[in-house]
Amino acid sequence: MFRFGQLWSKAWIARGKVDPARYGFANPPHKLAIDVSQADKPQTFTVEFGGQSLSGGPYAMVDLEDERTVFECPFDIYDVYSEVVRSLTATIGTSR
Repeated sequence: MFRFGQLWSKAWIARGKVDPARYGFANPPHKLAIDVSQADKPQTFTVEFGGQSLSGGPYAMVDLEDERTVFECPFDIYDVYSEVVRSLTATIGTSR
């Protein structure tokens, strides 16, 4: 969660009317949603992950100022997310 609180872009790619398929975004999307409460008002922040960019990192997409925005997600942020997803997937079906 700490890394996503510091989410930044390696490179801005597209904004506005974006064709998600062009950047490898699947349907249903591979995404992370974080619910927060600011001044007692609940809000959800969502980041979707797509295909591999030219530099090798993943494309990501968020809503910024009511516009879809595609960017290259830094490896250090995506790797932490990916590891958590792998660990959760590995525990599915196991008993404790």
